[in-house]
Amino acid sequence: MDNQAYDDLARVEDTHWYHTGRRKLVEYYMDSIRRGPCHQAGILDVGCGTGGMLETLRKYGAVTGLEISAHAAGICLRKHPSARIRIGSANDLDKTFAGEQFDIVTFFNVLYHEWILDDTRVLKEAFSLVRPGGFVVINEPAYKFLYRDNDRICMGKRRYTVPEIRDIMKAAGFNVARITYFNSISFLPLLLSSMLQRAGLFRSKKASDELGAPPPVVNGLLKFAMSCELAAIKIFGGFPFGVSILAVGRKDIRP
Repeated sequence: MDNQAYDDLARVEDTHWYHTGRRKLVEYYMDSIRRGPCHQAGILDVGCGTGGMLETLRKYGAVTGLEISAHAAGICLRKHPSARIRIGSANDLDKTFAGEQFDIVTFFNVLYHEWILDDTRVLKEAFSLVRPGGFVVINEPAYKFLYRDNDRICMGKRRYTVPEIRDIMKAAGFNVARITYFNSISFLPLLLSSMLQRAGLFRSKKASDELGAPPPVVNGLLKFAMSCELAAIKIFGGFPFGVSILAVGRKDIRP
């Protein structure tokens, strides 16, 4: 992403309804894989960006962030001065870290980027970094037909379906433990936006055109809607559609 997109993201990610809703869903999934109340996991957050997930991940262990953008890493360190951040690429995980040193490796909207050369290979390298019995947590955008200006602005190349995420996780060696679509409330608005932009209408020029902060009342209502969706995921084990995907994969313990 360009520097302006990172600046726009940093301004809203702590309070925006989407980001707060995603953090609650991630916490629910992380709680399901926690090994014990006293276990402090070693966590690698690949593509940590401006640090929107760091405080959530710190509830579960010691976090190391990897970020390709020095600008984003600088924002992250200003927000979280004690954070451990390394500058580097997701394409070179095996060259940056020694094998099997993390309990959990996370990817939040990383694999879809155009600078990811091979998403399956990146996950295979993540597999080599995870200790036996450890996990990978993946969040990526859903459905190619929802591709629009915001994807282009954020250097997005891919959007996935649940079967596609499941396939690349399995190809990398992980067993899929949990997977779901989420953020269903954005599906119709983003579908309409995608269709209009393909027709040359209502084009976006910066990330904040789509993910800027809504008025507080609207933001609160959308947070409530995301909470209702989370409740449905807890009851039914997943949601049948949405503009994002969240998945957890496990690395088997060798006999």
